[in-house]
Amino acid sequence: MDKNIILESDAKNIDKVYSEMLYSLLLIIIIFINYIPFYIQYFPYFQYKNVSIKKSVLKGSGLSMQKNIFKKVAILYLIISMMLILVGFTHAIDADEIIKKFTKVYKNMKNFTADFEYTTLVAGKKRVSFGKITFQKPNLLRQEYFEDKDSNKVTQLIVSNGKELISYTPMIKQVTKQDISENEIFLVLGQSFERIDKDYNVKLLKDELAEKKNIHLIELIPKKKDNSAMFDTIQVWVKDEDSIPTQVMYKDNKNEATFFFSFENVKINNKLDKSVFEFQIPNGVQVITVPNK
Repeated sequence: MDKNIILESDAKNIDKVYSEMLYSLLLIIIIFINYIPFYIQYFPYFQYKNVSIKKSVLKGSGLSMQKNIFKKVAILYLIISMMLILVGFTHAIDADEIIKKFTKVYKNMKNFTADFEYTTLVAGKKRVSFGKITFQKPNLLRQEYFEDKDSNKVTQLIVSNGKELISYTPMIKQVTKQDISENEIFLVLGQSFERIDKDYNVKLLKDELAEKKNIHLIELIPKKKDNSAMFDTIQVWVKDEDSIPTQVMYKDNKNEATFFFSFENVKINNKLDKSVFEFQIPNGVQVITVPNK
């Protein structure tokens, strides 16, 4: 997918409440995924695609590098979700107002589904993955990664039934699982909003190609200039008429890493069967139970 091509508007008269609900629900989904420790530690697909991974690999020095990379990716999920909320209020970026609006619209949300494309550029190497997210309040989740955009072959599956979170990687025949706490998730959620206003400056940038399609480019820059800042730049492209994000970019100059996220076929408040959030562990796979921190 060409990252200079921004999705056209699907409708010109989308209700504003629909947009706000979308931003808020995306936030819950991504924070939910980001918060679970084992999802950061045991997510080998991107790093080790088409490589046979043995248990000894996870014990070596490579584990430290793997953890570092995926911690940044997990935080990227978090920041993207914050931006999805923020861009819905381009003309009102006061943190208090954003939180109040989020609290109001969140009460009306039930579930969310979307297709996504995730591209990483690290040290000149490009990786592209495709998938689908299904989420239902308060903590039911199904996230599937596919071999390619048109394939039904799942390479990574993340499922939460509300009690435990399970990650299944068919390629290495491994399942990791961990008990989850709803209260912990919402605690992190509250802290995340506070960090937006305190740690980042937001501004509107010029993008002639995007502006021809009535799309605006918003940039997020960390206020701190020391090593505590995890990111150098985050950019979000949003539609003019409904402020729905079409593309998100995160750049880490120190590690020569750039990440892109895009969403398609977004649907909310559909009727979902509970079986969507259930997973039967296959026979013959390694099961790792990760203790809560």
